[in-house]
Amino acid sequence: MLLALGAPRALAVKRTGSCSLGEADYTLTVVRNDATTLRVRFAVSNSTFGQTWQLFGSDNGSRIFAVARVASLTGTAKVTKLIADRVGTDAVKATASNTLTGETCQGSVSF
Repeated sequence: MLLALGAPRALAVKRTGSCSLGEADYTLTVVRNDATTLRVRFAVSNSTFGQTWQLFGSDNGSRIFAVARVASLTGTAKVTKLIADRVGTDAVKATASNTLTGETCQGSVSF
């Protein structure tokens, strides 16, 4: 699901979906932080506590994060990153991979 808030240029864009095995879900959100900065948040939810997820993100093909996160007691593994707002459209992509089960999640938004 894609949700864009605000007009004419969105203040936030959010995409949600199911991961490959149908056990976990993901949310990718890009929010205008200020005139030159965007806040990117990528979260995997409904995972099993203690499982490790590799989270990767890019903006127009340039890496913005590559981290490992362990699912919390609530089953969430997440990362938040402030990035520069590039000229034109920002094509933000994020992927996650569960190191134990192999489950993967993929989302992308244009901002």
